[in-house]
Amino acid sequence: MKIRMKSRMKSRMKFWTKTPIQYVVILIILMICAVSSGVFAQTKEITGIIYDAKSGEPLPFATIGFLKVNIGTVSDSEGKFTLRFDEQHLNDQI
Repeated sequence: MKIRMKSRMKSRMKFWTKTPIQYVVILIILMICAVSSGVFAQTKEITGIIYDAKSGEPLPFATIGFLKVNIGTVSDSEGKFTLRFDEQHLNDQI
């Protein structure tokens, strides 16, 4: 026994059947979306040297970060650090 499909059902089936060129076009669109999302995420950077308040000497391997967010860095052996963060945390406390 054969089942006949209505013409609307056949057109829907054609819609879901992809050709190789359609897969390439979809892949290109997804790649453009992934790359362009990085453009909108503006990052800021703070660089400096952290010093001991009493002795005035640079603090090696000190932790620098935001209080309420899990973003931070560690100073190097000379106390120099670079802290990168999103623009939305610009007014947060370090």
